[in-house]
Amino acid sequence: MTRSGPPRITIRPPLTRHTDSSKDYLGEGFAFLAKSCLSKFRCWIVIPWPSSGFESAAAVDFTAVGAAIDADFAVDCVLDWRTGTGKLFVTLIDCRDGSEVWSHLFPVAEHELQEISSSVAGAVAANLASQVNHITLLRHARSTPGNPVAYDLWLKGHQLSRLWSAEADAEAEAMFLRAIELDPGLAGSHASLAQVLSTRSMVRPGYPNRKADCAAAFKHAREAIALDPYDPRCHISMAWNWAIARSPERANSHFRLAVDMNPNDAETLIAAASGLGFLGHAAEARDLALQAVRLNPIYPEYYTAYLAGIQFMAGDHDATIATVEKCPDGFPDLGVWAVASFAHLGRADEAGAAYRTFHRIATQMWEGEANPDEDTLEAWVVDSLPICWPEGRLSLQRGLRRARDMAAAHA
Repeated sequence: MTRSGPPRITIRPPLTRHTDSSKDYLGEGFAFLAKSCLSKFRCWIVIPWPSSGFESAAAVDFTAVGAAIDADFAVDCVLDWRTGTGKLFVTLIDCRDGSEVWSHLFPVAEHELQEISSSVAGAVAANLASQVNHITLLRHARSTPGNPVAYDLWLKGHQLSRLWSAEADAEAEAMFLRAIELDPGLAGSHASLAQVLSTRSMVRPGYPNRKADCAAAFKHAREAIALDPYDPRCHISMAWNWAIARSPERANSHFRLAVDMNPNDAETLIAAASGLGFLGHAAEARDLALQAVRLNPIYPEYYTAYLAGIQFMAGDHDATIATVEKCPDGFPDLGVWAVASFAHLGRADEAGAAYRTFHRIATQMWEGEANPDEDTLEAWVVDSLPICWPEGRLSLQRGLRRARDMAAAHA
């Protein structure tokens, strides 16, 4: 099976064995509940059973079902009411070869069906999760070692991309593209390339091809997830791309998945913390950032931009200023956090001076139309930073506008 992406699961309409046809609806109800429960999981997709050709009462060729609807797995259910105590037989079948992967028998009392149905469906889902995840991990494992040159290129490019400069990003992009050419299945190259493309407008003020780069970034982020859905770096990349697309719910899911997958990786934690802060989860973002710093106390310079944004979203303007001042010659988008924080604290002289510095640096680096005015520069900041939380975005906008006014008043 060459299709990428999460496994696709279908549920066979339950076969109900009984002496009373009035119980048919119970099987249908369980199937609906099981489908609803299974659909809540992100590691598979639930698809409908074929509408014809595979009736519930007849023997079923599950490999034919898989071929007909492109299903990876099928859940086969039988409810047997022929004795005093009902029995629910559940089987997970691999549609590639029709083999039984897992099965279980659940006792079901008719008068308790409504109360226990959620528990039964949850137990089914829990067992399916462990089985499906194991099989999917095997599917995504390489049958042969990856190209070592491609991996080396990705690793060097990843280190360069952390420098957060136009020159380093250009070198990193070339390395990622070459790595993908040598080994299209190396998920990390796609994820890292997506990060470079999606953040280029932050590194290069006024960058004119932002829309095209973001579209390409989104494609590479999705390809990374399809190639390796168990790598937290792929989920971080996908989360940022959803945030840039202003889809906070999807971004939130991927940030949290990344943390769940590797809660002891500082790089994962600091990126997820920044993203969750931009989604409005300020307290949680600060907790994750503290964990990241504890894990990596001598952290690289790019952490500073993450930390300043997290502190600003939490409304801690003194901490924001202190963080930015540790890196006065940092990234082009870093200073804006201090600019807005000075303004919110009413420190007019410092706000005005910081705004003039921001204006000078951004104008010198500007790649768009010549001589951008203040509105254009401030729009660049707000548009390039993927702040999906309305209150946080408005706080930054108001802070920049106040700082501009303070700069004009103290010129």
